[in-house]
Amino acid sequence: MTTTSARVLTSFLVVYILSVVFAYERITAVAPTLRLLFVIAPLVFLLWQLLVIREQLRSPRTEPDVRFYERIKAADWWRMFFVLWIGQRPLATDFHWGFLLFSGLVVVLVIVIVYTASVEVYRKRVATPLLVGCLLFGYFLLRWEKNLYAIHYGVPIIGHFLEKPEYDAQYRVEIESDASGRTFHAIADIHVENDTEEEDWGETDYYDRPIIETVNYREIMVRRLYLPSGLSVTIRFQDESLRLGETVFVEDSRGQDWYVRLLNEPIR
Repeated sequence: MTTTSARVLTSFLVVYILSVVFAYERITAVAPTLRLLFVIAPLVFLLWQLLVIREQLRSPRTEPDVRFYERIKAADWWRMFFVLWIGQRPLATDFHWGFLLFSGLVVVLVIVIVYTASVEVYRKRVATPLLVGCLLFGYFLLRWEKNLYAIHYGVPIIGHFLEKPEYDAQYRVEIESDASGRTFHAIADIHVENDTEEEDWGETDYYDRPIIETVNYREIMVRRLYLPSGLSVTIRFQDESLRLGETVFVEDSRGQDWYVRLLNEPIR
């Protein structure tokens, strides 16, 4: 019965993963109410997988010296991995309770992984497939947890280890008036957005498949400048994304042009 349940779970999980990867944006755009499905489904899969593991642990032992983790099959680890992977969005990213649930699971799994890895090293003294798998699983768990923590409790500072994916902040800038050529310091309201995108380099690999690379990027846009005179101006045009130490051209709502250089000095 446990084997049949695990196979059915795997089939449903594969279909769900494909729908998330290839059709999530389209489905939620056409039918926003179906977004609830992507919140409930990972919880169902998680509960289902935990029940499968429970039945395996409750089954009679074939050998008395078999550790509890050795009774969990590799397929169960893989299913748990993918359940947590797909459960991040929108469950853990958009809902605080979802993040807390995810964090609780991470804590439990990390404890299990540390115990399993420690016992494997002590008993076998070699890098077994189980040990390598545990280390990789633990790495992804901590990486996901870090990213989710940054979403909910991140820091609005450029380049910080726990930098938020998207936020508004105030930074000191050096500005130069295009009209007078004068340079002075000011404060700027900026909007920062960190994201990833796939870039097609127009080249193919050995198998004639297009080479697509995932690139992390940070976009920094100036919203407002607070001048030393006490005047504040709204920016309506910026020629390119701003970077620390670099200068960009902007135009305010009055039609005046400025050259803005972002300093690494956040206003806290």
